[in-house]
Amino acid sequence: MRNAILLVCWSMMFQCVFAQNPSISGTSGAINTAMAGIGASVANEWAIFNNIGALSAYQNILPSAMLSFENRFGIKALNSYHFGIVSPIAFGGAGGITFQRFGDKHFNQTQVGIGYSHQISLVSVGAKVNYFQIAVDDQIGITQGARSNFLLELGGLAQLSKKWAVGIYGYNFTQSKLRVLDAGEDRIPVILKAGVSYQPIEAVFLSLETEKHIDYPATFRTGLNYRIHKYFYVRTGISTEPFLSAFGIGFHPKDFAFDYALNNQSALGWVHQFSIRYALRKLKLREEKINE
Repeated sequence: MRNAILLVCWSMMFQCVFAQNPSISGTSGAINTAMAGIGASVANEWAIFNNIGALSAYQNILPSAMLSFENRFGIKALNSYHFGIVSPIAFGGAGGITFQRFGDKHFNQTQVGIGYSHQISLVSVGAKVNYFQIAVDDQIGITQGARSNFLLELGGLAQLSKKWAVGIYGYNFTQSKLRVLDAGEDRIPVILKAGVSYQPIEAVFLSLETEKHIDYPATFRTGLNYRIHKYFYVRTGISTEPFLSAFGIGFHPKDFAFDYALNNQSALGWVHQFSIRYALRKLKLREEKINE
C-alpha cells in the first residue's frame, strides 16, 4: 500500500513537471535554454530540435554533432539527454537526425527524429518525423510496459529584413496519441510556438516568443544573446507560466562550442544544462577540394 501511494505521488510530480516544461518537446541546447527557452525565431544548429523550419535559415551551417545534458532540481530521475547531427544537403536545404531521452529506468521518454528544412527566398520551412515512446517499470507490478507512436513537427522562419525575423513552430501536428490497454488513449502534447527576433547589430540578438500547450495557459518568453568577445557570449531571459529567470554563457572557439545555462524556478529550484557542438569543418574543406 505504501509503495502504491508513493507511485501515485511520483506520477503527480511527473505530470506537474511535464505541464510546466515538457522534457522531450521542450527546448534543447544551452544557447536557447539560457534565453528562457526561446526557440521559434532562432536560426542555429539547435533548430533541428527547437524549430526545424529555422534550420536552413542558418547561413553558417556546417556538418555538426551536438550533445546536451540537463539536470532538473538536482533529481537524477529528471535528467535528460539530447544528441543531434545536422548537415547542409547537396541538393539544397539542411537536415539532420536527433535522439532525446528523459527520465530513468523506472519512467522514461525517448524520441528519435529525422528532419529536413529548405529555404525559398527569405522564407525557410521544414518538417520532422519523430518516433515517440514512454516506458514505465515501477517494480511493484502496477504499471509496466512501453507505449509509442509517430508524430510530426512543422516549422518556418521568415527573414523580414536584415534585423527582423518571425518564426512559427508546431509540435505533434498529427495530434498523435498513445494507446493504453483497457484504458482508452493518452494524448501526446500538442504545442504551438510563435516568436519574433531583432538583431540591431551583429553582436546583439533579442527575441520575444509565446508558447501554447493545448491544455495549459500560454507562456511568454523574452531572451537576449550578447557576444562580448570574438569567442565569448552571455545570455539571459525570463519566462512566465511558471515564472523563471535564465542565465548562461558560451565559449565558441573555431569548430567547438561550449555552452552552459542556469534556470531558476522559485517553487522548485535550479535547472542546469550543458551542451557541446563540434563542427566538422574538415569535412567541408575536403568536399571543396574534391569539387575543385
